[in-house]
Amino acid sequence: PGRIDPLEVAEKCLRTQRRGAVVTVIAGGKLGARVALVAGEDPFGEIDEPALRGAMIDDCRRALETGESGLRRHGDVECYVEAILPPPRLFIFGIGHDAVPIVQLAHAIGWDVAVCAHEQRHATRTRFTQADEVLVGTAADLAARVDECDRAVCLVMSHRYELDRDNLGVLVGTRAHYIGVPGPRHRTAAMLSDLCLGAYDDPRLHAPVGLDLGAETSHEQAL
Repeated sequence: PGRIDPLEVAEKCLRTQRRGAVVTVIAGGKLGARVALVAGEDPFGEIDEPALRGAMIDDCRRALETGESGLRRHGDVECYVEAILPPPRLFIFGIGHDAVPIVQLAHAIGWDVAVCAHEQRHATRTRFTQADEVLVGTAADLAARVDECDRAVCLVMSHRYELDRDNLGVLVGTRAHYIGVPGPRHRTAAMLSDLCLGAYDDPRLHAPVGLDLGAETSHEQAL
């Protein structure tokens, strides 16, 4: 195999929203030789010695699980393990004007942002110029996209009760790390009741979303 370019591995991880790891020999062996792993794929590398290669692959798998980088020693060989984590991906289920500053802030801090709509509208793409994607589909279709991401963060904010309820219903069954619902707590409780999840207790669910900062304007609320 050819030489492993860590930047190419990182680019693939960011593009596909999957974790990766690169382990590099930094002392005691073939300096600069690497083993790499991208989640969902087979490991690949430049190490011929079976025991060392196996140990470095184990380092990769551990880095994928923990998300942590660091030094590892295998006999006389010292390696640096670099975990590659794609940025959080924010899915905003709603296309109202109050979502615009949220997209802007998330984009500014380096998050990926997807605006999710249930129907196609030309104005949506125009309004959300800083979104990485504008997705159109059913709640189930959009939830499938959430499950493809390593660290998905979801906001349910169409401000239409039935639509928010349906979106919330499918999101609780996904791998999303965070599900936020703006608005009064009793509104979310009513949606959970409609979904037969009245006693739903999931630390991922935050309703109302955010911190009580005394926000009034849409930009303050976005923050």
